[in-house]
Amino acid sequence: MNKELEKLKQLKTKRNELSKQFGIALENHDITEVITAMIKQDNLFDEIIKTYDSMIEKGN
Repeated sequence: MNKELEKLKQLKTKRNELSKQFGIALENHDITEVITAMIKQDNLFDEIIKTYDSMIEKGN
């Protein structure tokens, strides 16, 4: 379980970085960077869900 918690902390840090990148790209009207950040965020959210699912499975 500690491994999963550590992974979630790392994913949270990545999420915060991507949020900043998304905001900067949006301000700069850089559609390519906006789309790239959105795709990375989507992949990151998938990883977060997988980690939570793993934690739930191990808890049962």
